[in-house]
Amino acid sequence: MLPYNNEAYALVEITNPSDYDTELFSLDFDQQFLKEEKHLAKYEEFKNNAAVYLPIRNPGSPFW
Repeated sequence: MLPYNNEAYALVEITNPSDYDTELFSLDFDQQFLKEEKHLAKYEEFKNNAAVYLPIRNPGSPFW
């Protein structure tokens, strides 16, 4: 989809089968997400491990 194109649209259906609340965000507009991604890119645990297990954050919670 092209942004700002009024002639094109897409239907997105989102379901959450888990017991946890979810939060949706747009990578184009969420400055907090972009800031957190920069911090995570520098996090040594990600560079040394295939996976890093952290507690689940509630939507809107501050970055750990």
